[in-house]
Amino acid sequence: DSSLNTSMTDDHGDDNLPKEVLKTTDKIRDIEFRLINDLSALKEMSTDSQNYRSKDINMLKLILCSGLYPQVAIADEFNNYKRDCDQFFHTKTKQFVVLHPTCVFTYDPDNLLPPTSTKTTSSNNKKIVFSSQHELLVYVTLLETNKPYIMNVMRAPAMQTLFLYASTLETNNDFTRILCDQWLEITFENSETAQSIISSLLLLRNARDLLLQLTLQDLNKSLDIELISKPRTYELQHLLSKKMTEFLENS
Repeated sequence: DSSLNTSMTDDHGDDNLPKEVLKTTDKIRDIEFRLINDLSALKEMSTDSQNYRSKDINMLKLILCSGLYPQVAIADEFNNYKRDCDQFFHTKTKQFVVLHPTCVFTYDPDNLLPPTSTKTTSSNNKKIVFSSQHELLVYVTLLETNKPYIMNVMRAPAMQTLFLYASTLETNNDFTRILCDQWLEITFENSETAQSIISSLLLLRNARDLLLQLTLQDLNKSLDIELISKPRTYELQHLLSKKMTEFLENS
């Protein structure tokens, strides 16, 4: 019995030894990091990098949207954006879908609040909210159980996403009203602004389609021809990236 107890005690001690070593090693590494690096300088660098964060994230979102569109939803105008309350959204094919309980926005619905800088007007008994900050929810999965849920969602700038990826864009004579995919309508107060944005948009969509064509063509070319055509592809890629960034910032 005593030998059995001794054996169990020794094994237990051996199991704990690596954990203690790991904890000690982590503490040593933490001390080394603090000694080697200037924490205040790192904090300042982190703050400076956040100045570019919004632009970069929006660009990344647009790239992701190219693979997920048309899986987008718009918020119901009567949402209260309070925790423990369902926030309703509408897709083209399904009305009154809700966020899945595991979604981060379920716990922090304040992040879904509509833009504060808005101008509201009424036309034909219809409320129109003018803002350059409207957003869509782009989702990966629509899950239907006792309720229809959208899962794996992210926010994306509404106008830019719709204009870049909609299959059809229908307009009135002065471009102040644009219907995207026969579903969502974007309205402009000023026709000159609308025409300027549409002009830039057409160039962007044409450049994007051309870049895709060139990339696919390069896959089927011999090495010699590919070396000649690659610079043109890279140049167009750089130009498109620059213009997409401008489109995000100025729209």
